[in-house]
Amino acid sequence: MNVKIGGKVQLLYFSGAINNDHVFIVGTPSSDDCNLILEEISRINNEHTNDLRMALKNLSLEIEKRIAADSRFFDELTRLNNELIMAKRELTQKNLELEAVNRELQRCNIELENAHNILQNREKLSIVGQMAAGMAHEVKNPLTAVRGMAQLLKERCAPEHSRLADAIIEETHRA
Repeated sequence: MNVKIGGKVQLLYFSGAINNDHVFIVGTPSSDDCNLILEEISRINNEHTNDLRMALKNLSLEIEKRIAADSRFFDELTRLNNELIMAKRELTQKNLELEAVNRELQRCNIELENAHNILQNREKLSIVGQMAAGMAHEVKNPLTAVRGMAQLLKERCAPEHSRLADAIIEETHRA
């Protein structure tokens, strides 16, 4: 076939081939060159196809490795999450137990404060009682002496004055 290229008419030989889904058409000044070019295109196409298949296979293997690694990572995250959930449950339980112990300690503290107040009041009453006993003893000694004197006075005085001595004796006896 004559083809005009760059203002000149040239004779070109054309040849074609189908490789998989591709159609190749080559035009050259020599018929031998057509076949050589088609063979080279076919060889290059096969090399590229093989390279692409190998790259795809390597990519598939890498993806499988990453999926396996991601799966292990996901499994580890799941395990750690489950541990955290269990730790949280245990911590919640321990907090509840601690709150119960704290309430019991507060109750015991209130009882201890009440017992301490009662003990302080009893000590105060004991001191007051000791003071009262001491005062009674101090008052009783002179009253005993007054009663003894009133008895002597009654024996030695006139009967009209004995009523006064009896009153003194009776009052000192009551005290």
